[in-house]
Amino acid sequence: MKKQWQNIFIIGGLIGLGAIILFFAVQQVRGEISTPVDLSRFPYAQSTSCVTCHPGRYETWHQTFHRTMTQRASDESVVGDFDNASFA
Repeated sequence: MKKQWQNIFIIGGLIGLGAIILFFAVQQVRGEISTPVDLSRFPYAQSTSCVTCHPGRYETWHQTFHRTMTQRASDESVVGDFDNASFA
């Protein structure tokens, strides 16, 4: 019976410790998310700089539409007829 209570106490302590760690981790992430970052001070990494270190990931990315969804909007890249379109 005494061992059972010891196990319950240990499990409860571990759960409590896990809850405290999770609380502080969430607080840190919340602070990082809510803090604006000035991205203009970071150079833009082109996909060609990624391929040298990550060829496998680059290849799978390049085979998807993700590579086209991050390009600058232009007459060539925007596909669709938006003439006489309106937003409700």
